[in-house]
Amino acid sequence: MRSINGNISKTVAITLLLISQMVFSQTYNSVTSDKEIYDFLSYIIKYENKYEDEPRFGLKYISEKIIPWEQDDFVRNESLEKDNKYIFKEEIRIDTIFNAADKDFLKNQFNGSKAKIWQTKFKHSILAKNENETEENRYYYSIPLFSVDRKHVLVKKKYYNKNHCYYGYCIYRKNEKGNWDYQFAYNCGK
Repeated sequence: MRSINGNISKTVAITLLLISQMVFSQTYNSVTSDKEIYDFLSYIIKYENKYEDEPRFGLKYISEKIIPWEQDDFVRNESLEKDNKYIFKEEIRIDTIFNAADKDFLKNQFNGSKAKIWQTKFKHSILAKNENETEENRYYYSIPLFSVDRKHVLVKKKYYNKNHCYYGYCIYRKNEKGNWDYQFAYNCGK
């Protein structure tokens, strides 16, 4: 009888430990783990091309401010004459990448967003506090939103310096090697 109670106690202890780890590993989003978010952003920070006027051997400066997702990104407002924010408009043809289950999952991740500030710096970068939204040589990122199968990701990005201002929604696809390939961007401006 003692071994059964001992096994139950161990099982309860392990379960509580796992639950506490899951809770603590979701600082940014209640649906997606911090590791998934961190790994994706660290990868694109390292491997995406830099702009020509960035320091050649320096690290990328990442704003500590997270670009927020907004309700207008997911819910079309028919009353607006120019509805640029809505992600699923027909001319983008995003339905070829994200199916109905993915759309629901993207919305769940949007609803599960928690943080406004990055707490941990990403590899190959400096986490920069900025008082001004347009400080030079700053990259800004939203919390990335993943497809159900984790093979596609949608992220808002912004880069600002004296010669460039880029912003938009970008989609990446995970390849067979587990690396992220840029697919396309929309609602972009320069």
